[in-house]
Amino acid sequence: MIQKRHLNLLFPQYQGGGNDTSTYFGGFEIKNYYFSNTELKEINISLNKTLEIKYDILGYEEIVQQLEEANKIVHQEKPSTIFTIGGGCDADIVPIAYLQKNITSEFTVLWFDAHGDINSPVESTSKLFYGMPIRFLLENHNKIINKILDTQLRNNQIMLIGNRDLDTAEINYINKNKISNISIIEIEIIKKIVEIGKGL
Repeated sequence: MIQKRHLNLLFPQYQGGGNDTSTYFGGFEIKNYYFSNTELKEINISLNKTLEIKYDILGYEEIVQQLEEANKIVHQEKPSTIFTIGGGCDADIVPIAYLQKNITSEFTVLWFDAHGDINSPVESTSKLFYGMPIRFLLENHNKIINKILDTQLRNNQIMLIGNRDLDTAEINYINKNKISNISIIEIEIIKKIVEIGKGL
């Protein structure tokens, strides 16, 4: 059982989305605007490197290095709660994996995103890691990355919420594995029903 400690983590990883550094600078903008007086543990991110595809993942070497650093920090701090400022969606997988392994009660991930983020490296047409984080939390697709995460979630521990843009491979995987999935269309329908109900 981990002690009651909290960790604020600044992880402005951008390589999962390719060479677009907007998420990197966006992470620092959030930090400077909202958390200028808050203690944050920061992951060192290298800019201006040519990203290469390895094991079907663009920027693999940089991503692994950064995941290892994040993993080292969370295990040194041993928090019971973590607040992460990204970065891309893939910046969340180390905190999620750590909490999954160390929380004794039932653990569920509510993944609010317009995209599924549930592609495998082989299935991904873009080879962008920020489209793969949920899949890595569910399955072993790379021995180095999955060794860093050191845990796997069950299908019933994931709920996708608000998606509106899924790849065919993602749809097939979600349906085959019965992943809980509430699309933005379903949310809008529920919202409309509630509004109509209030008017009765």
